[in-house]
This record gives sequence, structure tokens and C-alpha cells, in this order.
Amino acid sequence: MAAKTEKVVKAVVAPGRTVKFEGKNVGPGGDVALPADEVEWLRKGGYLLDPAASAPTIAPGPAFEKEGDDNPPPAE
Repeated sequence: MAAKTEKVVKAVVAPGRTVKFEGKNVGPGGDVALPADEVEWLRKGGYLLDPAASAPTIAPGPAFEKEGDDNPPPAE
């Protein structure tokens, strides 16, 4: 009896996530090729980008401006 071949799907690792692929860590934006059922499972978990979904909005973090002198207040 012939072994069933699984459909392999290419996917992209989501921002802020890392996936171990072929013994190496693949970070955000990296490409992986996995069986379709694994890709579906990892997309549900937020580890891989879903091409049908809209891209998340990424905004810069808060900005802080330093006021006053360069010395921090003394510890009490």
C-alpha cells in the first residue's frame, strides 16, 4: 500500500513569533514549508500569518522626552 503524501504549504512566520523548522529557529517574516494541517494549526495559534486576513497595524511605541537636568533623583 502506498504511503499518503501530505500537501505542503508555504507560510510566513508572524511578527513577534518564532517557529522551529528543520532544526532551526525561523523568526518573524521567515518562510516555512509545512504540511497543510500543521500550517492551519499554527495559523490558528497566531504563529503564522494568514494570507486571507488583513495585516495587523503596527504602531511605534510611546515617545518620551527628558526634562530637567541630566542627574537622576537621589535614592531615599
